[in-house]
Amino acid sequence: MKKNFLIPALFFCGMLLNAQTEKSLLLNGNDAYKMKNYTEAARNYKEALEKKKNYAKANYNLGNTMYKRQNFEDANDQYQVMLNSTSNKDTLSKVYHNIGNSQLKMKKYAEAVSAYKNSLKMNPGDEATRYNLAYAQKKLQEQQQKEDQEKKKQQQQEDEKKKQGDNKDKNNPKNGDDKEKEKKFDNDKKQPEEQNPGKMTKEDAQRMLEALKNHEKKLMKDKKEKDKDVQKSDVEKDW
Repeated sequence: MKKNFLIPALFFCGMLLNAQTEKSLLLNGNDAYKMKNYTEAARNYKEALEKKKNYAKANYNLGNTMYKRQNFEDANDQYQVMLNSTSNKDTLSKVYHNIGNSQLKMKKYAEAVSAYKNSLKMNPGDEATRYNLAYAQKKLQEQQQKEDQEKKKQQQQEDEKKKQGDNKDKNNPKNGDDKEKEKKFDNDKKQPEEQNPGKMTKEDAQRMLEALKNHEKKLMKDKKEKDKDVQKSDVEKDW
């Protein structure tokens, strides 16, 4: 009878000892946290979680320790675990508040605003959360304005670049007419340059005079032919 009684008693004592170990690790972590020895505090909280995976207080305090060590991403992850570990509104309000703080430190202002709003749903009278929400909203607005300005500036640069490209095409066109001009220019360059173009010889003057006379004779002949054509066109046909 004594043997049978001792077995469950030892089992119960083992469970009690294990629970005390988890709690003692938590308390050790809390002491280290108060002393700002965050490395030691984190070690104790992690060991407590190894004993009990869903140990809510150890999860929460570990998140706070990560935050103090400025490991905001790890802190946020730890708080996210807490959301599935409790249904207590007061605890959830604190968790969401701390999530908002972590997101704020990472300049994720939209996420911070959302977290603070969730916190206020659990505890509408929390003035600290309300203040942080207002601050996060202001930072979010500034961030959006800055992004809009950068987008506008980038668009202006692209438009200016495109405009310069269009002007360059206009100044250096490559259509058919311009190709003909370029071809003509190239052909002109092939012609030999005249020597002393401003000086006219006696022979040049004589040739020019003869050319003028011939041109006048041709104009007179063309005029006579045109007058004949005009007289013919003035005669109407009878039916």
